[in-house]
Amino acid sequence: MKTVNALSKSLARGIRAHSDINFRTINWIIPLAVAILFLQGSLMGEVAGFSDISFPQNPFATNPAYIGLENGVEFSLEARKKLNLYDFDIGNLSLGWDNTAGNWRLGTGGNFSNTFLFGIRYTYTRNWRYENYTLGVLLRPARNLVSFGLTATPKTDSYGIGIALRPKSQLLTVFADLYTNNFKLAGSTPYKLGAQIEPIRGIKIFASYDSKKTTYIGLAAQFSHIRFSSSTDNSDYVHILQVSSKPFRSTIRGPKKFLKLNLTLPLVENPTSPFGSGKSLYDLISAIDRAKDSPEVKGIFVDMSGFGASFAQAEELRNAFLRFKEKGKRIIVYAEELGNVGYYVASVADKIIMPPSGSLTIYGLRMEVMFLKGLLDKAGVKAEFISVGKYKSAGEMFTREGMSDAAREENSAIIDELYNELISGIAQGRGLATDSVRVLVDYGIFNPVEARTAGLIDSILFLEEAQKLPGKHLKDIYKFASIRTFDEGWGNPPKIALIYATGTITSTNGSLPILGGTNVVQSSFVKMLERVEKDKDVKAAVLRVDSPGGSAIASDIILNSLLRLAKKKPLVVSMGTYAASGGYLISCTGGRIFADKSTITGSIGVISGKFALKGLYDKLGITIDTLQRGKSAGIFTTYDTLTPELKSKLEKDATYFYKIFLERVSKARSIDQDSVSSIAEGRVYTGFSAKNIGLVDSLCGLSETVEYIRTSERIPEDFEVISYPSRRDLFSFLFERVQGIMRFIHEPEKKLEGTLPFRNGEPLFIMPYIIEVK
Repeated sequence: MKTVNALSKSLARGIRAHSDINFRTINWIIPLAVAILFLQGSLMGEVAGFSDISFPQNPFATNPAYIGLENGVEFSLEARKKLNLYDFDIGNLSLGWDNTAGNWRLGTGGNFSNTFLFGIRYTYTRNWRYENYTLGVLLRPARNLVSFGLTATPKTDSYGIGIALRPKSQLLTVFADLYTNNFKLAGSTPYKLGAQIEPIRGIKIFASYDSKKTTYIGLAAQFSHIRFSSSTDNSDYVHILQVSSKPFRSTIRGPKKFLKLNLTLPLVENPTSPFGSGKSLYDLISAIDRAKDSPEVKGIFVDMSGFGASFAQAEELRNAFLRFKEKGKRIIVYAEELGNVGYYVASVADKIIMPPSGSLTIYGLRMEVMFLKGLLDKAGVKAEFISVGKYKSAGEMFTREGMSDAAREENSAIIDELYNELISGIAQGRGLATDSVRVLVDYGIFNPVEARTAGLIDSILFLEEAQKLPGKHLKDIYKFASIRTFDEGWGNPPKIALIYATGTITSTNGSLPILGGTNVVQSSFVKMLERVEKDKDVKAAVLRVDSPGGSAIASDIILNSLLRLAKKKPLVVSMGTYAASGGYLISCTGGRIFADKSTITGSIGVISGKFALKGLYDKLGITIDTLQRGKSAGIFTTYDTLTPELKSKLEKDATYFYKIFLERVSKARSIDQDSVSSIAEGRVYTGFSAKNIGLVDSLCGLSETVEYIRTSERIPEDFEVISYPSRRDLFSFLFERVQGIMRFIHEPEKKLEGTLPFRNGEPLFIMPYIIEVK
């Protein structure tokens, strides 16, 4: 008994050192585990005495539907007084050998979304020249709630039916299995009843009682890629060892280590192209958050050479690093070059390293706005734009030679807020006074020696030397985050749909983005929302907006579809780099709106107009002869300028759309229209200012928004995030391109049709320009 107590205390100390579980739980479960170990001469696993039909947990169970779990590569052994059974599984194939009976067993299985699993096992007995096969299914319609099992061995008319329930998720499982021949039930029909509890992660206690009045008790423990189990009925004992390519849920962890993160490519919101790394900003933040919560990770080595991101994306990454550090973990950053945004992120690191030939440039912010009026005048092109809203300056680049007073006021406020965030972020990260940081920013460009002297970096080393600081064999953070444990759950995990609205909002497909990037095409986006609405596994949705707006009509139609979705599923909004004008309108779903401090949003206003090319045609010697019926027939022509009467018609149309915009915002934000009107006027705000005036609810990033909807809707932690649109495979990507080329070749009259995002005179909910901080 002294030996049992000593071993239990030693094991308890080991678990305490590698986990965060409750110590009182350890104090009673560890002695029990060790006692069973000594009583049986071995330990662990799901074995004799447990469910064979409704809750199979190893390949030796009667129900071959276990093979349908497809849990990677698995090797299993069963022993009583000697090794009896062997089994090797790879994917959906299983090969086994019964040493006692001389049986060869070959099985296969599959599943439909983990709710319906099936399998078949063929058995050939060499000693008796006998062969047989068993069919099995598992039906698990709800996540970790109920599991129905059915087996059939037609040759012997043997059948089994069972049900297992999980009242408390995986903490408690109870089951009942029934065995019958030729579907005949009688008082002596064999049955088995049992239960399993998992008081701490990876340690399980199970027991069963059957029609032979035999009581089994057992213990199972899981350590990394090994699961070992033992059970007894006081006259016999059975042990099973399973080794899997997928790690099992476990309490005891491996040694702490550093992870490696390469940030040498620009961050992408949602990569849909089959080319490139395919990692989104959400993937990156999620990987950091998972490393933060893992007791196996003590730090991250980050290579930021070539880093590129918007200010809002950098803010989210920086906050993820801060959360990581709050757990007492370290961050080491190496970079060959760092600019404003890169250093804003790197400043939170415990150590910043640059090579001798590196460069640090933190030179502040400068806004340059291009105006094309002089060029258009020389070309003979007349830009005619109508704006509704004092600050709605999107058309000014074509109609003015410099900023209007309203635009200068608006832009000054934005650049002030972004600059203050840059200064305060660097000061906080490096432990410097803000006034000192302002002086350093005014200096601007630093070589590594100057940067180290100024306290902006810590060491000057080449990459090979820097990587030695955290130790050898750094594991990639994405590979670490992608490791999935052996699937012990039932049914499909709940899903949260992450819906990306990225780019210019347009009515037609194939349009060129007016401000760069991609398009949010009305028709395809609405169809995508319908798919989300119909997916029963999607329990909630997050709309990620990174759009400067676009077509007023397309924006309003998309909003209507989002409102329809919000009636069926909980929906919240996360604003990225931009959620302005039409991008803000589609955010007005009535749910909570989350934004970064440096998000560019607002711009509640309308512009409309066109270009008149008569002067250009005259210079080129082009003449146009016209016939017209109807006084307004020439309103959208690219030839003539607008008459006062036609201009008033466009103004009336734009005012109508502006009123719609105000109504949508007022209803969604529960603000009266007069108040909305006072903060609208086309003015652009940062996320920080938008929160102060009620256009945004909270300041946080995408990952925090997903966590908010998960907790508020009580979605289990084993949820999945499904991105819409999903990443396209190579075939569909190339097929779309070929389709576009063939259409261009065979429909020459439509070569230019639809290539521009908007038509002449179309009312637009779009922000004035893209603000890019480098």
